[in-house]
Amino acid sequence: MTIREIEELSCMTRANIRFYEKEGLITPERNSNGYRNYSEEDLNTLKRIRLLRTLHLSLEDIKSLSRNEQELAELLIRHLTNLKKEQQSLGRSVEVCERLCKNQAVYSSFDAQYYLDLLDTSVSELPAELKEDAIPKVTSPWVRYFARSIDAAIYMILWNTFLSLVLHINIMETGFAGLVADIIAYNCLFLLAEPFMLSRFGTTPGKFLLGLRMTAETGARLTHGEALHRTWTVLKKRLRVQSSRILDHTNVQVL
Repeated sequence: MTIREIEELSCMTRANIRFYEKEGLITPERNSNGYRNYSEEDLNTLKRIRLLRTLHLSLEDIKSLSRNEQELAELLIRHLTNLKKEQQSLGRSVEVCERLCKNQAVYSSFDAQYYLDLLDTSVSELPAELKEDAIPKVTSPWVRYFARSIDAAIYMILWNTFLSLVLHINIMETGFAGLVADIIAYNCLFLLAEPFMLSRFGTTPGKFLLGLRMTAETGARLTHGEALHRTWTVLKKRLRVQSSRILDHTNVQVL
């Protein structure tokens, strides 16, 4: 395709197309006469860029997508959260502008503090009465604790079965060093398995048995990145407890 053809098909200007080429997002071939020859893939790339830029994604984010440094789904979920925050902020701005117009505010005399206070109040905030009339969110800390304990038991059984049947190792005979290695290997298994199951199935064996499912704030299934972050947060707390137990065990041996 010539530059004129791709301009028409992509609904972009020549300056846009040259810019994205300079940024390395498209790489058209050149004919023997030196003119650029744009491919269907170049056209599809430009259409993707046009859509994502229209959705207010940054050029740097688009570049990272083209380099496979980010997953589109994860990026869009983060971007959607930011858009909703901006939407709320714009909603407050609209309300305050409307109030200023209604009150026929005069620059030299209007009460700025009154409108600043209005700006700080979210227009989307529910009245206290409606908050009281809602079913409370169920956090179920004990149910989640038992679900995690079931998962931990399953991971430990799988790991010890692997040690005994495949490597022919009895963890009880390996001493303190074996205990530390066992804990490290178990936590690695936990860090690999749980994010995978949460991102693919929305649950884990323990959570499934107790009727729990995990979703993102949007209600969609967790991405692998979100599930990994959640699992790592839980694992850090567990590692602190395990480290404390190992230190206690070491102190007992020293004494």
